[in-house]
Amino acid sequence: MRHTTFLLLLLLMFLGCASSAPESDVPAPAPMTVEEPASEAAAPVAEFPARPDLDQVLQRAANVPLVLAAQAAVLREQGGLRQAGLAPNPVLRMSVQQWDFNDLGGGPGRRWIRLHERFETGGKRGARKEVAEWRVREAGANERRERFRVAEAAATAHQEAAVYQELVRIREQTLATQQELVELKRARVESGREMEAVLIPLHAELGELMVRLAQGRAQERAALRRLEGVLALPAGSLAGVAGGLTLIDRVLPAIEGDEKWAEINPEIGALAAAEQAARTSVEHARALASPDVTLGIGYENRTETLQDPGQTFGLFFDIPLPIIDRNQGGVEAAEAEMRRNAALKEDRIARVSARHAEIAELLVAFRRNRELYATRIVPARQRDFDLAERGFGSGRLDRIALTEARLRLLKSHADLLGIEERLTILVLEGLALLGLPPGEWGGGEAS
Repeated sequence: MRHTTFLLLLLLMFLGCASSAPESDVPAPAPMTVEEPASEAAAPVAEFPARPDLDQVLQRAANVPLVLAAQAAVLREQGGLRQAGLAPNPVLRMSVQQWDFNDLGGGPGRRWIRLHERFETGGKRGARKEVAEWRVREAGANERRERFRVAEAAATAHQEAAVYQELVRIREQTLATQQELVELKRARVESGREMEAVLIPLHAELGELMVRLAQGRAQERAALRRLEGVLALPAGSLAGVAGGLTLIDRVLPAIEGDEKWAEINPEIGALAAAEQAARTSVEHARALASPDVTLGIGYENRTETLQDPGQTFGLFFDIPLPIIDRNQGGVEAAEAEMRRNAALKEDRIARVSARHAEIAELLVAFRRNRELYATRIVPARQRDFDLAERGFGSGRLDRIALTEARLRLLKSHADLLGIEERLTILVLEGLALLGLPPGEWGGGEAS
């Protein structure tokens, strides 16, 4: 009984020491340069306008499920980082054996208790923690990349819907004007002042305008459905967009040096973090080849055995022999993953750099074309229509001349709208490449 009490006291002392271990023994996570994920309170609201403007679209895009999933991945890796700094738990083993000889009374017994701890060698814990730190950075970079991807897709779909919405309005006016022109020409043909052949190309143009109007309406609906998908909205919930085309025209700065792209481009930043995480995984894989050491203490009590009864205290040491498994395959796999991520990063840098230069070249041409249309062509068409309207009012021009002038003016407005749409979409892509905050994409000159 005295020996049993001693064993219980030893167990209680061990459990008390384990429960009162100071928290400072657990390595604290290193400071992370990643953005904190949004809380659950920042989840997208159920109410959303049927005709959102660009700012409302970008606000919604910051909280779609794809972005929330990326933010949850950051929290997952932060939990892994806290876990990576912990040492292995100690192990306690106990055994009580008693044989009963019935009429002969109590038989021999044996009681023992052992406590052992595994100690990591070769810098495993430090390497594991460093890998976890870079996994947190990689998850943060991935979260930033997803936010920019969703924001660019949402802004592009919104602007395309706005363009087609306005283009449908222009084409409806153009179609009505063309129909008026056909009727005016038909009246001249019926009066014998013109040949019937003049109606053939006019009817062909009328059919083409009907086709383009139907295409514009279909493209507007497709852009709205695409926007609903990006924003995780029910299909058919958007009836249109507000604000029209928001002309976003910014000069994209030149980027010198590939290392700069890893700092500003969200996707390259994610690949750079993945490469560094793989690099630290190589060191961790090498550390795993070092065998861990297990140390322990034990106490044994024997009573009424064939041997002499007594108490035994002991220490034991345990270490595996790295004869067969030295984690060579794990090291090779980690090195291959590091090279793969480095190659992906270099490929992405080349593609992003080339696309940035391509966008810069295209923007020069589109800005020049827009300036020509906005300052020369559209004003000239407007002046042409104003003079035709004045001439018609004074009786010097007929309605046919006025209708043809209106058609030319509407076409110039449609052409300018197309140039501004292409210019805006290119700038949006350039802003995403440069890693500029999506919240700054709204505003600008309204078309």
